[in-house]
Amino acid sequence: MYYPWHSDQWQYLLRLKQRMPHALLLQGCAGIGKLDLAHEFAQAMLCESPQDNGHACGQCQACSWYAQGGHPDFRLFRTRIAERTDRRGRKADEQKTQYIISVAQVRELADFVNMSTHRHGNRVILIHPAESMNPQAANSLLKILEEPAPNTLFILVSHQPQTASPYNPQPLSQD
Repeated sequence: MYYPWHSDQWQYLLRLKQRMPHALLLQGCAGIGKLDLAHEFAQAMLCESPQDNGHACGQCQACSWYAQGGHPDFRLFRTRIAERTDRRGRKADEQKTQYIISVAQVRELADFVNMSTHRHGNRVILIHPAESMNPQAANSLLKILEEPAPNTLFILVSHQPQTASPYNPQPLSQD
């Protein structure tokens, strides 16, 4: 589901489907529905029988898998807790706990991206929030993006795009 204030962005995304870039950056203030828009577009990209208006049909096997959170050609990368330790290896204070997307998570993508798609269609990777990648994770993602696999789309969702990563995916903007 996307919200009415995203209708212009939805139309822009539909136009992009004809010449899809390998990465998109959905950016804006927190709480405006960017993640919902990203999920809606990801499902539409994976749908086997999209509706005339570009939305996913909600009926095909791909839509069923997506709704259940198990589509084999979709990956969602979110933050994980990274426990901090002090110099002696002791667990640091609760306040120093970080929520990051780690380099290990991004490296998992290499195998996923290099496999053929399950349904011989598109593959979508959604990274949220993109600014939570540590520098090593961002560099690892950059290496994957330098040689994009065919029919693979990375959607990065960010509340703070200026800190998201060392590269510039195509921002979602109007023509």
